[in-house]
Amino acid sequence: MSQIEKTGNEWLESLAPGDEVAIFEGGWREPYRLAKVARLTSTQVIVDDRGRRFRKVGGVEVAKSYTPRLGPVTDEIRAKIKAVHNRSRFKLLTYREEKLTDEQIAAMLSAYDQTLEAS
Repeated sequence: MSQIEKTGNEWLESLAPGDEVAIFEGGWREPYRLAKVARLTSTQVIVDDRGRRFRKVGGVEVAKSYTPRLGPVTDEIRAKIKAVHNRSRFKLLTYREEKLTDEQIAAMLSAYDQTLEAS
């Protein structure tokens, strides 16, 4: 067992109900989800995301071979989740410009222009 696997397994063993975990889904659209540990068994971690079950050894979801898998929540993962969420929200706003007021459109364009000037 490699040092990385050992460290990961120690982290999985240290989990307790209520702890926040990141689920790596492996997709390009929404690669991570956050969940809380709902309960533990001797061999599994059950999270509050639809009662999904993950192995305590390796962190891979039960009945899956590689992903999804559990990992600790880091600032980098939170930033990735936020970026995906922001892109999704922005796409909805710009896709339905008829739902935006002229003031909202002007404010969005002004903010965008400021980022261009700053770079």
